[in-house]
Amino acid sequence: MNVISGSYANLFSLAMAVFSALLAGTLYRLSSLRRCPGETARRRMASLVSWWMIAGSLFFAALGGRWAASIIWFAMSFIAMTEYRRLSSPAPPTTPSASSTMQWTPTAWVMTINLVVLYGGIAIGGDIAWLAFVSAASVIAFCGVTMASEGVLQYTPRIASSILGLLLCGIFPACSLLLLDPESPALFLLVVGMTQWNDILSAWAGRSLGRRKLAAAISPNKSLEGFVGGLIGTVVTAALVGPNLTELTLVDWSLLGLAIATAGTLGDLNMSAIKRAAGVKDSGTLIPGQGGMLDRIDSLTFSAPIALLLVEVMR
Repeated sequence: MNVISGSYANLFSLAMAVFSALLAGTLYRLSSLRRCPGETARRRMASLVSWWMIAGSLFFAALGGRWAASIIWFAMSFIAMTEYRRLSSPAPPTTPSASSTMQWTPTAWVMTINLVVLYGGIAIGGDIAWLAFVSAASVIAFCGVTMASEGVLQYTPRIASSILGLLLCGIFPACSLLLLDPESPALFLLVVGMTQWNDILSAWAGRSLGRRKLAAAISPNKSLEGFVGGLIGTVVTAALVGPNLTELTLVDWSLLGLAIATAGTLGDLNMSAIKRAAGVKDSGTLIPGQGGMLDRIDSLTFSAPIALLLVEVMR
């Protein structure tokens, strides 16, 4: 079954829905800022502006097709990679802004070249087989370069860290681009959008209802109530919106919503564990009010590959 219906009318409908949600969220945020302390108000206002910019970039990527989306995703992955390398270095920075420039080691060059090859291949039509090829070639390249330039000292941890970095910063987020059909980008937008929507709903539910910690040792601010609220809201939203914009069924979108919410939360916790191990709260300061690039794509690192695999099964 072809899961992508071919009309940009669907994209317009989705854009209007997102615009309406952002507008409603903006009005609510502005009304609530009067009750917040000065620093909290500034941070939340900056986060609101960032959400508008993120939504605009996402729709631009969808309208521009795979070439435009691949360029945007490459920039996103490259920035995320620089943040990851700082966090995973033997002496990670104590603040997000410390050591803001990446050291161009042989491994850093290999990671950058892999990102160029990865997104270049996707831009010209690469599929899941291309992701598998780049993944395998990257492991071989990392092993060869590390042996040649750094020897055997801490060899296994360095290789493992490099492979994990490429997966989290490149391969896994890139899975979302394989859902982008030039005739109808609704599926791509919904998977990425539902991932972000789950983050928002979880935060709202957690602030309002949160009592029990979900993973106190990893992310003290996350609650079980927030996770459940985000999951229910994401499943309901996906079931209501998805069947009207794609040819996937109500059951398909319910399963996708469940998978996106669960995998997205695990991706968020995974990145929180990496940051906690490095001793920092945020991966960077690039996105006002939201932290670094890794802070923004953490959920997508797990939700994108799971959604892609589910869609392939549903086809």
